[in-house]
Amino acid sequence: MIASSTLHVSPRTLELVIPGRRPLIIDLSISDAEIAVRTGASYSASDAEIDEWKTRQQEVTTAVLKLKRERDFDVDGAEAEWKIGSGIVEIYL
Repeated sequence: MIASSTLHVSPRTLELVIPGRRPLIIDLSISDAEIAVRTGASYSASDAEIDEWKTRQQEVTTAVLKLKRERDFDVDGAEAEWKIGSGIVEIYL
């Protein structure tokens, strides 16, 4: 899976594509309103699951908006580290 995954970093965009998983795309060049819309996709589940999901989506939106206000990504210094067995990819920009 790692060998066929791709990570693309530009000054305002990060895109991580892992086969069989939903791609992670962070585009800091879009408006705040569009960021909020994109991180708030629809979901169908129980009320408790929906409440938990909404809380998580608000956290994601807040994190992306904070990231947008930081500096551009360091394209030349970007690194990624796979935590084998844990399902975690750490990306340093």
